Amino acid sequence: MARRPRGVARMPLRTFVAYSTAGAFLWSMLLVFAGVQLGSRWVDIRHALQPFDLLIAMAAVGAILLFVWLRLGRPGWRRRSA
Repeated sequence: MARRPRGVARMPLRTFVAYSTAGAFLWSMLLVFAGVQLGSRWVDIRHALQPFDLLIAMAAVGAILLFVWLRLGRPGWRRRSA
């Protein structure tokens, strides 16, 4: 999957690996920082987000179904004849 962006941008492998590594490191550090800052308050956060549980679950299921539908080539969708 990662080869596609590198190929589209015609980026050398060494540059791509460097940027990918830097991005993954920064993303990981952000998540660790957020975990440390919010870790002791996870019960409060859970209670604050509880009213949105069903909405979040429905959005996740909808996103998965949309992804599968698009990957299957939109079955049941009429294509325009040229």
